[in-house]
Amino acid sequence: MFRGRIENYVSSSRTLPFCGAWLISIRSWPAVAETLINTHEACRSSSLKSFLQDDLCIQALSNCTRANRPPNGQAKSEFETRTAAINVTQVKSSNYDIHQIKDDALWLARIAKLDELSALRTTVLEWQDRPRNRLLSIHSAGPSSGSRSVASDGDGDEDQSPRTRRARLLQSWYNEQQSMIDVRAILAKTQLYTERSTAMITNGNDQVPPYEWLKLLDRRLCRTSDIREEFADTHLAILPQTIDAIRTRAQASQTPVADINDELAQDWYPKLILHTGQEIKNLLQFSLIALGTGNDPPTAPIIANWFQSLGALNFFQDMSTLQMDDALTFQTIEMLSTTIMYTMLQLEDSVRILDINPNSDKKPPQWYALDPSCVEAISTSLASAVDNGYALVGMPLAAWSAIGTLLQANGSDAGFDGIDRRDSHHLSPAVTLSNPSTRAFGQAWHSYISDLQSGEATAEQFMRAAIQGFDLYAQCSQLATTAETILGRHLFFLESCSLIRRMSFSCLNEVSKIASYDAALVEALIIVIRGQQSWPSAVPPPFPELQVDLVKTFWRNPPLVHLLDEAIARYPFEFRPLLLLSEALVVADVRDVEVLERLKKLQTIAERVPEVFAGYEAAREQELDNCFILREDLPVFPRLNDKQSSLSSQPGISSEHESSNTFLIRQGTEGLAFSKDHHPVIAWKYEHSLTTYMGKWLYQAHQHQLWWSISDEEFQATTTDCLRLLHSIAETILVREGVLEASTVLLEVGEALPPHTDIFSLITDILEDLLARSFREDDADFVRSIAACFSSIATIAKITPGRVWPFLARVILSDGGSDDGRLLTAVSSYARAENASALVSGLLDLSDTLMNDIVTNAAARAAPNRTQSARFEEEIELDPGIPAKQMAHILSALTRFLLDFLQDATEWCFSSQFEQAQTTQRAIDILRRLLRYSHVGMNESTRSSVLSPLCHAGHSIVSCFLHNSPSSLAISRLLAYISPLASASARNFDPPLLSSLMSLALSSADFITSLLSLADSTRVVPIQILQCLLEGVPNLIRVYASYKSMQTVTANLLARVAQAIGGSQQDQVSLFASFGAATGRDAVAVLGDLTDLADDSGLACARWRLFSACISNKQSWFSSYLITGTVPSRAHQSYENNAATIGSPNSVLTIALDTVSSVSSLSSPAAVASIQFVADALNHWPWSFERIRTHPRFLSRMTEHLDQLDWQPRSRQAYETRKLICHAFGASLICEIFAMCFHSTRLTGNTGFMKEWSPQIPLLDQPGFKDPYYQKALHRRFQHNFEGKFPGLLVEDFKKGAAVQAPEDSYYDLECVQDVLREPKSHSHAQASLGFWHEFEYASNNLCLVAAQKQLIIKWQLLCVELVKDAADDDRIPKKLAYVAHECLEANKESEEAESVFTDLRSLRIELATAIVQQLVDMQYAAGGMHSLLDAAWDVLRAGKPDFECAFAGDEAGYYRKCVKLLLLCVRAYAVSNLLTPSATGIDTQPHVDVHGKVSIMLEIAVQVVAKGFRSLASQLHEQPATILPADFVLLTSLLQVLLQVQGAENTLLFPQLAIKLADFNVGRYATALFSWSDRITSYDQDPVYGEISVTFLAEMSVLPSLAETLATDGVLSRLNAANIMTCYQRSGGAGPFDVPRRMHKIWTRGILPLVLNVLIAVGAPIAAEAATFLNNFTPQLELASNALDDKGTAPSQASVVGGVTYNAACEAHTLSLLASLLDRYRVNDDADIPELHWDRAAVKEDVETWVQGTRAYLRERIMPTDEKEVVLLRTQPVGGGKEVCEVRSRLEEAVWKELKGAYFVLNGG
Repeated sequence: MFRGRIENYVSSSRTLPFCGAWLISIRSWPAVAETLINTHEACRSSSLKSFLQDDLCIQALSNCTRANRPPNGQAKSEFETRTAAINVTQVKSSNYDIHQIKDDALWLARIAKLDELSALRTTVLEWQDRPRNRLLSIHSAGPSSGSRSVASDGDGDEDQSPRTRRARLLQSWYNEQQSMIDVRAILAKTQLYTERSTAMITNGNDQVPPYEWLKLLDRRLCRTSDIREEFADTHLAILPQTIDAIRTRAQASQTPVADINDELAQDWYPKLILHTGQEIKNLLQFSLIALGTGNDPPTAPIIANWFQSLGALNFFQDMSTLQMDDALTFQTIEMLSTTIMYTMLQLEDSVRILDINPNSDKKPPQWYALDPSCVEAISTSLASAVDNGYALVGMPLAAWSAIGTLLQANGSDAGFDGIDRRDSHHLSPAVTLSNPSTRAFGQAWHSYISDLQSGEATAEQFMRAAIQGFDLYAQCSQLATTAETILGRHLFFLESCSLIRRMSFSCLNEVSKIASYDAALVEALIIVIRGQQSWPSAVPPPFPELQVDLVKTFWRNPPLVHLLDEAIARYPFEFRPLLLLSEALVVADVRDVEVLERLKKLQTIAERVPEVFAGYEAAREQELDNCFILREDLPVFPRLNDKQSSLSSQPGISSEHESSNTFLIRQGTEGLAFSKDHHPVIAWKYEHSLTTYMGKWLYQAHQHQLWWSISDEEFQATTTDCLRLLHSIAETILVREGVLEASTVLLEVGEALPPHTDIFSLITDILEDLLARSFREDDADFVRSIAACFSSIATIAKITPGRVWPFLARVILSDGGSDDGRLLTAVSSYARAENASALVSGLLDLSDTLMNDIVTNAAARAAPNRTQSARFEEEIELDPGIPAKQMAHILSALTRFLLDFLQDATEWCFSSQFEQAQTTQRAIDILRRLLRYSHVGMNESTRSSVLSPLCHAGHSIVSCFLHNSPSSLAISRLLAYISPLASASARNFDPPLLSSLMSLALSSADFITSLLSLADSTRVVPIQILQCLLEGVPNLIRVYASYKSMQTVTANLLARVAQAIGGSQQDQVSLFASFGAATGRDAVAVLGDLTDLADDSGLACARWRLFSACISNKQSWFSSYLITGTVPSRAHQSYENNAATIGSPNSVLTIALDTVSSVSSLSSPAAVASIQFVADALNHWPWSFERIRTHPRFLSRMTEHLDQLDWQPRSRQAYETRKLICHAFGASLICEIFAMCFHSTRLTGNTGFMKEWSPQIPLLDQPGFKDPYYQKALHRRFQHNFEGKFPGLLVEDFKKGAAVQAPEDSYYDLECVQDVLREPKSHSHAQASLGFWHEFEYASNNLCLVAAQKQLIIKWQLLCVELVKDAADDDRIPKKLAYVAHECLEANKESEEAESVFTDLRSLRIELATAIVQQLVDMQYAAGGMHSLLDAAWDVLRAGKPDFECAFAGDEAGYYRKCVKLLLLCVRAYAVSNLLTPSATGIDTQPHVDVHGKVSIMLEIAVQVVAKGFRSLASQLHEQPATILPADFVLLTSLLQVLLQVQGAENTLLFPQLAIKLADFNVGRYATALFSWSDRITSYDQDPVYGEISVTFLAEMSVLPSLAETLATDGVLSRLNAANIMTCYQRSGGAGPFDVPRRMHKIWTRGILPLVLNVLIAVGAPIAAEAATFLNNFTPQLELASNALDDKGTAPSQASVVGGVTYNAACEAHTLSLLASLLDRYRVNDDADIPELHWDRAAVKEDVETWVQGTRAYLRERIMPTDEKEVVLLRTQPVGGGKEVCEVRSRLEEAVWKELKGAYFVLNGG
């Protein structure tokens, strides 16, 4: 592809800018700017650091304010050299045209007037971004039918036309210019970062702060610029450069179109104007940042230059095209230029300078106002702005006027030698006004101008003129809010927004020193403090630190404090200013106590004197004519009847009530009047609390008992303001001081209320009355009052939930308890009401609070008798007052309301799309939390005791989004919240709207991911929902391509969609099914692009997870691209042209291999995710093995990673354990990769690969298998302490439902732990004894380590199986494997008692050891390492301290079975290899073997495991047959069998001692009894499995002669004969191999006959007659045996084999021949009366001879398997050797042949 080859003539030369940082693709400046936006992450990026520190990059950034690099001869020569045909060759199958790129570069250089190399760079960038640009510009080609249609369309990669291509070139060039300025501004912004913020980010781990290199780079850029020496290392040099660049660009935008001689450029001219405006905006932003980061103020020449330049540009008012076509950018330019002017005037610094004492020796610093030319430039520029109608000049004019006021007041006496009083007129812009009356702004401004023309002007007058003429208050508030609206909440603009609000606040501060009290001034101050934040707010404020700083500044400035005092003095006559200002101060800084203290101790109360009240008179008339005194008591809230003349004599007020009236102003109280009319407004001296007054006012107003008239609008507005302030005060105290203090506030509010009435009942009454009233859709205050009630109720629910839950049960639930109460029904009807968003926000507050109440109080409510634990210090009654079931119904009803709101959000009335996005996002976040909480815990029983009220709500969410019905595709609504960002016009949205839409899209995508994750673990995603998801994939991919901040969550969602496709029952469905072929290839290219400047671990993990999901779930088309680097059609073309091979340098697989090979360790989740992708690629696409095999470093690096694994944490820090988790997961994947590689080579016959790499794989030693440092005892102690501290909670209540499958997963839901326990994530050491969050984190991390170790052991087991298969020629591999098995056993031996959380790890270690020993035994490995395995296996079994009498019952039965199976294999090693005896040469090959010790272990195994085990199983089977598995008997029988087969045991006491031990435990009698019951203990198909088990065990016991004699003495034959099951052999025809039940023939041939034979051999003649009689009792069976081998099909039973031979028949013939031979011998030698067997020896002899003497093919064709095991043997290669079996083709044939040969030998006298 072009991306790899374009480097030949671009990145190979350092004459091109930025080539030092080009690795795979050229870095674009927009990508650099987007990466730098999140400076906290960008500062850690090594690739970004190397890019920005390149010399050419620094040179370009230093000159970023220049329009472009002008053409020059050197650049042109270099361009020709680098693009010459000799240096660059065109590949036939490539998708680019070198000549086209060269022509485009030359065209761009000519049109844009820049050098050719820069144009070439832009051209290459345009080519690189073509897939992304086409994807964003072309809508989906419509749904396609799977991947085939996607791949079958036309090529689609050819450009539409040169015009379109070159238009993109111009766009790319302009974007580069703008983004370069952004990068420079962001680098300058880093100087604002303090050491405190740096330390917060580094966490004290790094010696060099991450920001330091960015700061040093910025200083280097300052030094590189062409500046004077005094400006070195400062940003002052930037200001002249930026204003010059602004002036140049503004003038260039006025270039006539006729001067452009290119048709495309002429058509592009309107866009050029818009791009010029964008550049000017960025330059102004850069200048503002430079002003804010400078250590010194700008000098007079710089200030004069700026003001003169702005004036010369007419403050951009001549840019009419920009003003019409891009009003947003034009407003931003105006706002930024005004802010820069105001900032340069340095109002606060000037005030401090002018306040210097003239008599002091301290001289003022260098100040710009000392320069007359600068003063003249400022005045002229401001006057020009006023004269030309520039409205935003008001704030700079006010600042300049304030400075002039102070300067005129001080004059030359202030010690300023350069300023004289006579020169102060220069500060007045009136001297330059030629015709002010034509440009004035209102009548007030006209009058001031007239006064100024008639006499000498003063600066103070101009301040007042600015206030009224420019409506300065509105301008300040407008700028404060517009800063957020225009600049938004983007990180890049935070400092600018903050600076603009500070400027507005500073301006109001100076105005307040001159202007009198005005409600408009108070309103502007409130807006500046609070910003654009609406109420109730759906999101937190964007600048909380700024608000806190503004509040502190407020209290430091007496003029501003005077505004609050004046508002207090006018209250409650002017009630709302005090309410709003108090609320703004309370909300802005929750830690501030000043305003609350003032509100608690108000000294006055201002009211208009009632008309009927005459009990007051003037006081001290000679001194003050507005002072009055009361002659009677005056109630503040009297109850009056009409026409009453006196308040004190009203009949409606009794003396009792009067004495209880809290608000009663006593006789003799003095007051000051604000007015002199007949009924003045008087502020009486009366100390009280505002909160108490508001409670009383709300009650009186609600009861309609206010003596003064009040309109509905005023009532609603004031009610809302009171509730808002009460809500804010309670929330503030709740955050600052806790529940107890907040409850005290509620009591204060209710002090003046009647008995049996409190603030909660009052609010609920108000709410119900509001809901019962009719309303108009335009009545915004009505809806806001309801919302305020909801928010207030939510706050009260945090303090005393027992009052809120019963109320909600009454208004939300109907009488029948259903979820259709009147509250939500009424609220839903207000959807079209004005300001309905406030209503939804109030309900969101309530829903969030109720959910938090259930979660945070779960511990206290779950405790016995609901006594709180010591952790919860608030002594508040937490009883909700209603059952948990009703709480669940309430929350479920609110949840359904939120779900309905999401479905119909567009039907609700919002003031803006921004507000709608914020509200919707919060609703989704609440639903997401509900979903997470409802699925925390191991099972329903644990959740029912803690978070049961949330489970019903969680079920509602799942039913809404994942139910398979046409009406329930609510997930499409969530996808619709993402789709606006997919449009090409999304970038043109207002910044705050774009930011809010991105936040909404993030929440929606994350919510869908959670839903799909839940569906993946519980059910298959319904096909309708899957189809809906597929239709949304194109928008998801476009969003991924457009926004870097969206890539992580979008990649996670796409991965879940791919997994849902893989889990569906549908045919192969492509993730790109909704794309056409060309667009699909663009989408594939965008998703597969891994070039990224930021080292974002989360994004890297998300990408690799997406690739793994696609490659593992039916995404063949995308998988082909990921592995080969080309789509299938391209791959086919490349294959034909021999131009590409699998795993090209551009493929994602190659990048993954390179990435893994270059990482230093596997300590990051991203590295593990990339290895996971490689493993999945190899697992699902085996042909990718060739690329893995031929990679120069991958496999060797993998072995190094295994060898360098560190299993011991260096500390208890969480990150240390997370490293170990990553190591374990990474090692497991490496083992899987090697196992698959070995398997692939075995299939292809490439044994060289196995021999090369198998010895290099390091051992997985004991630390990799041991339990983590956090052992079970610690876990039990933690569990005991936690459940003791919180009696109603269990540790398992916080377990996540999903298993740990990746390094970033957690075992416990730590967020839920923090919420339920209200635990801070960090606390001091003194509080460590009270905190459990860190203990949960520690336990969770270590349990994740257990899960990772489980995966490691599973993968090692796969690897070991592959290693052993080819280990016969290399003795090193078996030694390694034996060591690994021994380490597993050692780890289990040291493991403590079983715990549920560690059981799987122990079992997996046993399984791994078992798999290894199985392979070693099969290959008959007999090295010394095998001896230690028997000891270790026996020690492991005993370490569990099992009760051998009942070991196969209980919770540990499974683990015990695995241990016994391992013992069986270890003993079997002694049966297949001569490990106990010296070799045949006489040399002891095992000198260190303790034969006596091994024999002792085997005897102990026989006694403890076999004898006791068989006896206990037989007893338990008789009592509880359902609890016993037949496999347990088989396991013990096999163990006994291998004990009897140990080679060399005949030279020891093993067999004699074994016989004695088994006889002592009467095992034979238990086996005989089991055989007798076997006809009654059968399986579902009447299969007598226990008959075979028991008789086989007896047959194995009878191998020992002494045991056989014991069995004979006990009458084993007579007991067997008496068993009911033996009647099957007496029926006509007997029991054949294919008769039902089939097992009966096997019991006869493999159990009864061998048992009789062994007993006969052991006892001899004395039992011969009994044996013959026993066999003759089953004459039909003997007759069947006589004809079983007849190859002519003459068997009497139709169910028998006709013309065939079975293994059991061959065994039967061999055994009966031996029995008959022995009976004949005893009959002859002992002359005993032994009856003849009813068995036709002659016929059998003839049949056997026929089979043995016939052809081997004849026998092979007629061998018939009787069960599944024999079928497997028939397909397995034989293991025997020698000449006789050289023609044997299978294991079954080999076994049959041996039995027939044995029978032939015996029947012929052998």
